[in-house]
Amino acid sequence: MSIASFDAVNAPELLPPEGHGRVAYRIVELVEQCLADKADRGLPQKWKDAYRLKVNKAFIHRSTARPQVGVNLLHRHRVRTVNTLTDNQPSFDLAPAAPVPEDMQDPLTSLHRLTRYWWQETEQQSSFERAVDRGETYGIAIKKVVFDPDAESGLGEVLTVNIDPFRFGVYPTNCEDVQKAEAVFHFYPMSVREARRRWPENAKKIKPDREVLEQLEDYRRDVHTHGSKESDRGMLRSFIGWVNGIFGSGTNRGQGDETLVIEAWVRDYTYDEETDRMKYPGAIRRVLVCSGSVVLEDRPNPNIHPGLPWDKAIHTYLFDKFPFIAVPSYEDEGSIWGMSDFDQLAVLQKEFSKTMSQAVHYKDRAVRAKIVNPQTSGVANEEFTNDIGIINPANSMEAAAIRVLDTPGLPFDIPEFISLIRELFFLVAGTFEIEQANTGGRDVIAAKALAELLEQAATMLRGKLRNYMRLVREMGRMYLSHAQNFYTEERFISFRDENGEVQTFTVRGSDLITPIKLTVVNGSTLPKSKVAMREEAMELFDKGVIDRAAVLEIIDFPDRAEILRRMELGGMMLDRLAALGMGEQDLSVVQRVADMDDKEFERELKSDDPPQLVGPDGNQQAERDNSMRIQSAEASLKEAEVELKHVESQLVAANHALTMERGKTEQYRQQKLAQEIALFPEVTKAEIQQREARAEKKEAKAAAAEKAPDKNPDSKSAKGRS
Repeated sequence: MSIASFDAVNAPELLPPEGHGRVAYRIVELVEQCLADKADRGLPQKWKDAYRLKVNKAFIHRSTARPQVGVNLLHRHRVRTVNTLTDNQPSFDLAPAAPVPEDMQDPLTSLHRLTRYWWQETEQQSSFERAVDRGETYGIAIKKVVFDPDAESGLGEVLTVNIDPFRFGVYPTNCEDVQKAEAVFHFYPMSVREARRRWPENAKKIKPDREVLEQLEDYRRDVHTHGSKESDRGMLRSFIGWVNGIFGSGTNRGQGDETLVIEAWVRDYTYDEETDRMKYPGAIRRVLVCSGSVVLEDRPNPNIHPGLPWDKAIHTYLFDKFPFIAVPSYEDEGSIWGMSDFDQLAVLQKEFSKTMSQAVHYKDRAVRAKIVNPQTSGVANEEFTNDIGIINPANSMEAAAIRVLDTPGLPFDIPEFISLIRELFFLVAGTFEIEQANTGGRDVIAAKALAELLEQAATMLRGKLRNYMRLVREMGRMYLSHAQNFYTEERFISFRDENGEVQTFTVRGSDLITPIKLTVVNGSTLPKSKVAMREEAMELFDKGVIDRAAVLEIIDFPDRAEILRRMELGGMMLDRLAALGMGEQDLSVVQRVADMDDKEFERELKSDDPPQLVGPDGNQQAERDNSMRIQSAEASLKEAEVELKHVESQLVAANHALTMERGKTEQYRQQKLAQEIALFPEVTKAEIQQREARAEKKEAKAAAAEKAPDKNPDSKSAKGRS
């Protein structure tokens, strides 16, 4: 069949049949239309500008005369948005898409565990984050989910590929959904050496495509090198020239050059009369082309295992779907490419950087003011430097004329304008600042208030969230489809059970084929307030709504499986000991010891009163307790006797001292009586004795009055004063 015999307008299918000489040319022609449509929409230049702003290259041309200050508010907004949307791993949910027999319920559980295992083990969270980052930069996130038979040491594994929008296209060009397109194209560079190794039968035909690849890659090179701006039509002309053979043959610069591989996924409804069904499963056909005219592969739907019967393959998700996912950051009517926040904020970002540069320029002029040096000053201009030194003007008048030239100060409007642009930027972006929340004079925001603030911030991301959740959902569904088709050998999958312990089971793809629908819990990837979750969990536990296991799982407490195991074993052991007749006192001791950790138990053993069991013979323990009480009482009695003897000895000493004092008093009285008789002979001894007796009686009465309680405080105070 000649090359010119294919009529693209009247042909029943988009591509010529397999083996036709114009298959490669037709694919290149369709890719050319995709590139032309993107150029007409201005997408390459828009993506180039977005990438420039992402890497903080707001100024296209580098200038050494004026400062160029790039204060990248877009970076802060983009990073915050990406981190918010990918803060947590998604929560998958599987449900049967048709009535499932009871003996087929187990595959649903296995598929759910398998999906979670794949997401964690293949680092899909990181891949998802990169996809969201591209979506927030270019306006569209594109992924391809494929089975790589060479991965995992030849066992094979499902991989996801993030696709650059520069290297992606759909036909027709006005298609808004990948799965509704007639063809999807993914073109990417590959080293000539690698291409010849993979397809040795076409090794001599594979040529380098250096010039075309340089045009397809120029946007990143220009941004970082401040190179000259190439027109989008220039890239298209280079591509057309390559198609026409200008660059197709190339110059063989060695094995280090690269070739452009075009991967075309096309819907082809060709009917095979021999098998009485469509030639391609699900009407999906994949063709690989390189060097403009070389067909590397032309095969049926590679998402379906060739050995899988059609009645089973039809229940797998990718039977009639392209393995591509394209979701926009924001929907754009009439275009699959969507739009991002960069489209709304780029003007404000550029104006902000320009205004900051102007403010820095004013600052530089102020600190680098010119010096007015009269020609008659006698000081050469070279003597004015930043170093410490001495200048010698001709005279004092000339010295007074030397001065610093006054420069205009920074206009007060510039700082206000900077603040205005910043406020407008975050107003348009819809960024909600938690740190700017009004806390009512308090420095601490309650956990529930924090949760409400996070929910309010998430409201601005609802549209993005729905689109990116669709991306995750499609990733999960496509993974399960590949697993059902290509997990031909048993694989060991690990998971954590309800108690947090790691369990392992085996799966085989053919045993998992059942009509299912995988969904993703909406908002499961958004950040959650750990403080609010813990507070809510404790509140529910106090009300008896949830148990200890649920609390430990919610707060993600470490070693919760071991804690729950000890709690279960402890409760079971107490029940068994009670059934054996152990008393309540011993059960309480066992419970107390079971709740101790190793250090606490060691401290109790070394204490004066360690935990002790009464045991099955309560009488012996009672006798031991009585004996200990008697010994304690006897020891106390001995101590009391010793104390009594000590008190008695002190009393004897006190009586002896009192007797001595009385003797001294009587001796003094006799001496005084003898002196009075000698001085007053007319006074008889009897009168003196009577007077002394009355004085003693009066003193005794006064002493008795002092010992008696006095009910009159005034009289008592009077006595004190006297």
